[in-house]
Amino acid sequence: MQFIRVFIYVNEQTIQYTIFEKSSIKLQIIDITGSLVETLVDGQRSAGVYSVKWDAAKLSSGMYFYKIIAGGKTAVKKMLIVK
Repeated sequence: MQFIRVFIYVNEQTIQYTIFEKSSIKLQIIDITGSLVETLVDGQRSAGVYSVKWDAAKLSSGMYFYKIIAGGKTAVKKMLIVK
């Protein structure tokens, strides 16, 4: 089941995710060492499509991960920031 999609723009990322039923959502950005960079979403959401704008300009170039926990499921995907 796919419940997250990512669209990347210059110096800004929009992370778009779709939820199929009301659930508790947590969306986090994690660096290559496994350290939490930022929590973008933490709370209840109804079914639907959501977008979160995230300014990555303050970060160094490198590999990062976004992690979403929704409805008891977890997905982790990598993303590359290049400046």
